[in-house]
Amino acid sequence: MRTLLLLGLLLGGMTKAEAVKVLPCLQTTIFQISARGDGGGASVIASARVDHPAVFPKQAYTTATTTPYRMTCPTFTATATAHVLTMTGNMQAIWQHLKARNGDPGTLHFFFDSGYIYPEIQEEPFMAVVEASLVKGKLHFDADGLSSLFSTEVIGARVNGGALKPVWFQGNRSQVKYDPTDIVEIYAKRGEGTLNYPPQIRYLRIDFKHGVLTIRDDVPFPDK
Repeated sequence: MRTLLLLGLLLGGMTKAEAVKVLPCLQTTIFQISARGDGGGASVIASARVDHPAVFPKQAYTTATTTPYRMTCPTFTATATAHVLTMTGNMQAIWQHLKARNGDPGTLHFFFDSGYIYPEIQEEPFMAVVEASLVKGKLHFDADGLSSLFSTEVIGARVNGGALKPVWFQGNRSQVKYDPTDIVEIYAKRGEGTLNYPPQIRYLRIDFKHGVLTIRDDVPFPDK
């Protein structure tokens, strides 16, 4: 009887793996990257979002698909689980379908904040961002607005497993030097100051030779 009871408890606690959703290939699909705190605040790393225009008499609306899902298009494929988004194919096409939570398509925010300098009276709006985009096939980093807020945050990069080099360090931005067939890995971490921000992307890996982009939230910042 005891054996049967234990077996029943075990079987009752088992859950089937969630089925992978197969999404249609739509040019309007955007893979929106979710910000995650140190405790893994967001539920999934990327949702697949489609903005539907208004068609009389129906108002415009947005649909979102959470992980796990898969989408196959002529120029790329995308596969997402709760912690990993992998996209394979034409790199320019891939970036056109990527979007930060608060950004435009084709940009990824590593750090972002917005609000009011005087929130009590909602005056002096500000925006601060450190972001990446693909410009003419090259990975490009920008810092805009009140980016000095991220003076203690850190972004580093390594090429082909080499030494870790600064991309964003002490409020200064550097570009990554690499060849068209290299593998570039980008790591980001929260700063150590009183005011600090968790990265919206912790790890980005781009294999330019094979056309593979991977975003993960479970890769720690390397020691060196």
